[in-house]
Amino acid sequence: MTRMRAKGYMAKSRKEMLDEAYAAQYHSARLSRRILAIKKAGGSGAVSIHECGHYGSYPSALVRARKKFARLRDAWKAGRGHHSDTVTLVMHPAYQSIVGMGPVAIPFLLRELAASPDRWYWALRAITEEDPVPVEARGNSKMMAQAWLEWGKERGYQW
Repeated sequence: MTRMRAKGYMAKSRKEMLDEAYAAQYHSARLSRRILAIKKAGGSGAVSIHECGHYGSYPSALVRARKKFARLRDAWKAGRGHHSDTVTLVMHPAYQSIVGMGPVAIPFLLRELAASPDRWYWALRAITEEDPVPVEARGNSKMMAQAWLEWGKERGYQW
């Protein structure tokens, strides 16, 4: 144990830092190989957020993404006020940051829609560049959520 650790500091030795870096690199490569195998087999390459959770004691990038999404979602819900105008709601900086997370946010958005329909359709449409909502369902939150949830299931997303 290093002297700094004895004093209560959480300094890590060079070996500990290298071990963590190698482990993170190994798990990242393993996940990348799995996604490529799914794509080659004709799948979407989507993986469950549960499959990507923790590898040993090393939190994956998806765990960090999940926490970031939750923080941004909470900020958006707290800061949006009582606006009913969709454009005002989706232009909120936290909402735009969620869109900026890209495809990694898709399972989180689908989970939110499954729990309770909200204005996540714009984010999904912006990230995926698709719109599975039929014209007759526009304006009906439950039908729009159902269309997106079916879209997610068809592409192998799990939430």
